Amino acid sequence: MPYYAVKNRILNETTATGTADIAISGFVAGYQSLVGSELDNAGVSIFPYIIEGISGACIGQVAMGYGTMNTGTLERDASEFSLVGGSQVAGPVDFLAGTKRVYVAPTENELVYLHDLSSGMDTSRLSRQVSIPETPTTDATPTVLAGSIIFGAGVYSAPTGTTFDFDAGWDGAYTFDLIVNATKVATNDAAAWRVTCLVTITAGVVALVGSPAPSAIAATAGAAAWDLDLGVSSNSLTLTATGAAASNISWTGIGVATGTVA
Repeated sequence: MPYYAVKNRILNETTATGTADIAISGFVAGYQSLVGSELDNAGVSIFPYIIEGISGACIGQVAMGYGTMNTGTLERDASEFSLVGGSQVAGPVDFLAGTKRVYVAPTENELVYLHDLSSGMDTSRLSRQVSIPETPTTDATPTVLAGSIIFGAGVYSAPTGTTFDFDAGWDGAYTFDLIVNATKVATNDAAAWRVTCLVTITAGVVALVGSPAPSAIAATAGAAAWDLDLGVSSNSLTLTATGAAASNISWTGIGVATGTVA
């Protein structure tokens, strides 16, 4: 299962310039390299990064976004949050000459997890944010949406085509409650669903309790035929989107998961 955790201590340095993706090479003593890490998996895992200029003309340039690793290259976020000399700038940073550090940054939920862990709280029983990053469909072919969840082990998971994934060997149960939106910007058509369900996890295998199904909230006339289905596939809870022919539709979602796993 693709994931990352703050304990990985991932850090690299680069002298790359411009706004392009960054080919990662070398390592920093005491840290793990992105190359060869569990994140270096052909663009499957999505993770937050920080690129910071530390010497030369790039001092004061900082870029933050969500990227992927693909064949040893950090694919930068086209909408990354950028700072130059302490001021925000639009679009990716156009890095000048000099050395930059490339960090894998913890998310807010991971920082909350670490605080809970240090205070002695049982983190396996906390509610965690779940989300569906923007996933496009261009036709009426059913598409399993990608998803992310932060759960008790302090792990961020963003597998493609499995929505919400659990580790093999885990046991427990989780309740999911989330809102899913689908929008066709070209025509301003949209549809929305609420997804509420209880799943049990036995040795990592997920099972739905009862026969839950996404509940339609509303849809414009042009989105009436769009559909969202709920299911399970081995270690995963899946949400499958069906759009429309010759239609660029963006699917997103946000919610919470509450339960216990061990």
